[in-house]
Amino acid sequence: MSEFKPFRGIKVADFSQGIAGPYCAQLLALYGAEVVKIEPLEGDWARPLGKEQREMSAFFISVNRGKRSVAIDLKSEASREIVRRLVDGVDVVVENFRPGIADRLGFGYDAVRAANPDAIYVSITGYGQFGPYNARPATDTVVQAFSGMADFNRGVDGKPHKLRIIPIDTTTGMYAFQNVCAALYDRERGGGGRRFDISLMQSAAALQAPRILEYHIDEGDPPAEQYMPVGMYQTRDQLIGLSTVRQSQFEELCNVLECPELVDDPRFRNNWDRMRNAEALNALLEERFGTRDAAEWSGVLEANGIMNAVVQTYREVLDDPQMVETGTIIWLDQEGIGRVPVINVPGTDESALESRTAPALGVHTDEVLAQLGLSSADIRELREHEIILPAGNVTETSV
Repeated sequence: MSEFKPFRGIKVADFSQGIAGPYCAQLLALYGAEVVKIEPLEGDWARPLGKEQREMSAFFISVNRGKRSVAIDLKSEASREIVRRLVDGVDVVVENFRPGIADRLGFGYDAVRAANPDAIYVSITGYGQFGPYNARPATDTVVQAFSGMADFNRGVDGKPHKLRIIPIDTTTGMYAFQNVCAALYDRERGGGGRRFDISLMQSAAALQAPRILEYHIDEGDPPAEQYMPVGMYQTRDQLIGLSTVRQSQFEELCNVLECPELVDDPRFRNNWDRMRNAEALNALLEERFGTRDAAEWSGVLEANGIMNAVVQTYREVLDDPQMVETGTIIWLDQEGIGRVPVINVPGTDESALESRTAPALGVHTDEVLAQLGLSSADIRELREHEIILPAGNVTETSV
C-alpha cells in the first residue's frame, strides 16, 4: 500500500495539553502534517499521568506521536515574538485554554487572523466559548457527569458510573480533526481561514444523540438496551458477550442452549416482552450458560450464526491473532520507555506509524527556533533567562 500523506506540507501549531486537542493534532500528523507541540516548561500535564511518574505516560504517548516539542514560557514577554513568528507561518492552530487566555498570551483568534487570515483556528474547551459555564474547567470525567452519560451508565449497584476509558476526550479530538479536514478542503476552494469552537460538552451530547432523542420521544428514561437478550453472561469459567438483534436469532439461541420452551413463553415472545422481563430471562440464560466453558459455548454459538465473543483482558487482546493479522496493533520503540504497543488508526496502514514516537519535553526547541530565524546567541539568551529549558534538561528522541 502506498504511503497516504494528504496533509504533507501542512503546518500545525499545537498549544493544547491533555487528550482532546493533542489527539486532533496527532491525527493531522498521522496524515503527513508537520506538527509543533508548544509546551510549558513543566510540560504537558498529561506527561506524568499514571501510577509511575515517568517523563511520558501512556496517555501522553497515545496522542502525541509524530510531533516536535518546543518547551517555552508563554507568559514571558520574550516569547510573544517567537509565538507570533510561529503562528504567522502555520495552516492550523490548536489550543485548549479557557476562553480569553490565548488572547492574553498573544495568540488568540483575532491576533492570528489579523496576521494569517487563511489559518484554521481550533479552540477546544469544556463548555464552549460562550454561555454561563464557559469559564469552567472540565475533564472527561466531569463531562460524563454533566452530560447524562454517567447517569445512564448505572452499574448493578444502581449508581451512576463513569466509563474508565476516555470517550468524550477522544471523540472531541476526532470532531476537531473532522472540522479541520473540512476547512482545509474548503480553503483549497477559496474559502479562507475559519475558527472552530469545539467543546467536550457538545461532543458528549453528540455521542449520546440517539439516547437523548429516545428519552424525549419516550417521555422518560430509555431502556438500558434496545433488544434482548444482549450483554455479558457468566459461563462455567469466563464471561461471554452475546448479541441477538433479530427474533430468529433469539429462537436459534434457545435451540442452541437446549431451552426451546423459552420461545413460546409469554414473557419472551417478542423483543418488547423480553425487554420488560429481562431480569427473568437473563437468570434462565445464565443457568444454561453455566453448564459449559466460555470457549466451548463460543464455538457452538458461532457455528449457529449467533454473534458472541469471550470477554478478553488487554493482555489477551495484545496477543489475539485477529488483532495481529490485521495490523491493528503496531509495536514501536519509544525513547525512555522501551517497546510499546500503539493502535493503528482505522483506515491507515503501518507506514503511517513507522518511527512515529512521542517527543521528549523540549527536544526540538533549538531546531524550531532556528527555523523561525533566531540565532544561536538569541537561543542562548532565552536559555539564560529561563524562557526555554536549560540544555541539560533536553534529551534526544526520534519522531
